[in-house]
Amino acid sequence: LAPRPATLLVYAGDAESAASAEAARLQQGLERAGHVVLLVGDGETLARTLAERQIDIVIADYGRVEEVGELAAGHAEAMRLLPVVPRSERKSPAVRERFDEYVLAGASVGQYL
Repeated sequence: LAPRPATLLVYAGDAESAASAEAARLQQGLERAGHVVLLVGDGETLARTLAERQIDIVIADYGRVEEVGELAAGHAEAMRLLPVVPRSERKSPAVRERFDEYVLAGASVGQYL
C-alpha cells in the first residue's frame, strides 16, 4: 500500500477512453495500492469534480494539459498534474522545462506509483 494514499483523477477526455480496458487497469492498480481513483471522461465532469472534491493529482494525456489547466482554474490550488507523455516527446525541451515529473504513454501501473 501507498505510504500516503492520494485522491487521483484520471482525465480521459472522452467517455470511450474513460471506459477503456487500459483506464480500468490503471484504476484497479492504483486502488490496490491504496489510492482513491476517479475516472472522468469529459471536461464538464472534470470541472465539477475539481470544484467539489479535494484532488491531489490529475493524470491526463499530454495533449490535454492545457484543457485541464483551464478547467481547473480557481478550483484546484494544491492539485498536481501528471501528464502522460508520448514516448516520442520524452526528450522534448517543452516537456522537460514544464514538468518535473511525467509518465510515458504505455507505462505500467508501477510507474504511476
